Amino acid sequence: MRIEATEGKGSFNLMDGDKIISEVKYENWYANKASAMCNGDFLEIRPTNFWRTKILIFRNKTEVGEMKYSWRGRIEIKLKDSEMRQQEWSVKYKGLFKGKFEVYDKANEVVMHLRPSFHWKTFGYNYQIEIVKEIKNLEELCIFSGFASAYLLAMLSAV
Repeated sequence: MRIEATEGKGSFNLMDGDKIISEVKYENWYANKASAMCNGDFLEIRPTNFWRTKILIFRNKTEVGEMKYSWRGRIEIKLKDSEMRQQEWSVKYKGLFKGKFEVYDKANEVVMHLRPSFHWKTFGYNYQIEIVKEIKNLEELCIFSGFASAYLLAMLSAV
């Protein structure tokens, strides 16, 4: 799987081979407001406070989770699955020059790696996704991890 940047304002496609699984559209230049269709569900991502450290996740207009920026340099993702069970992950940046993002589950085990590469044409990042551990709602987690990775890059570069 991979994430391909589609335009300069941050939008991207979640791809499996040549097949588009989901198109994630940002409202405007990294506004932290995005929407997507995934597995028949309409997903929305919206910030809740001025500092944009907390972002709510909606599935079909129902709040199902949140992302929080931690001052320890990670994004915490809490999400209810289709049976409304709470799941938790964290997205962390690892490395220095050829860094990558790692997604951890609640047990602090690596679920996936996202390896970024800058794409000049769209002025955004493409990510190669390496799945380490199979999970339920994998496509949604890939979308939220891609969003969190872009957000984390913006926050880390602003420091």
